[in-house]
Amino acid sequence: MEHTLLSLALLLIVAKLMEGLALRLHQSAVAAYVITGILLGPVFHVVEADSELSLFLSVGIIFLFFLIGADEIDVAGFFATLRGRFFLASPLPSSYLWAPL
Repeated sequence: MEHTLLSLALLLIVAKLMEGLALRLHQSAVAAYVITGILLGPVFHVVEADSELSLFLSVGIIFLFFLIGADEIDVAGFFATLRGRFFLASPLPSSYLWAPL
């Protein structure tokens, strides 16, 4: 258990340091997180993923993709689509749209 906590602490500390470096270079913080995981894991074998750490990392990946998706949502464009005619046509079944006249 303490090995898992030490590995997790090392990943978090190095990821935050890489995030600071990436932001200074005007790069994405997400790219810094991914590069940190790749470097500390398969490249240099500093952190070995045991079953406990693997479960935590799997949940972390889900949250990472959720945050990336939430950051990319264009709320104004979404509501503009709701008011437009394309939204009204989208619920129609394809057989209705392509039915012979």
